[in-house]
Amino acid sequence: MAPGSQWPWVDVHDTGEEVLVVSGELIEGEQRLGPGSYLFCPPASRHQPRTETGVRLFGINLVASPGAR
Repeated sequence: MAPGSQWPWVDVHDTGEEVLVVSGELIEGEQRLGPGSYLFCPPASRHQPRTETGVRLFGINLVASPGAR
């Protein structure tokens, strides 16, 4: 994410989301997460990440298999 940017909408995932911060700083609510930080957003949670300095991250969104539901 570029410096000064915010995710354009409130993000919701049926199966949750995992985020690993590689470099920079991610701001999630009141939390400031730096390099090496891990964030877990449980299923049906809502969030809208942003950054002041820029951030490189991996976002992992699990996909439920059709037979799992």
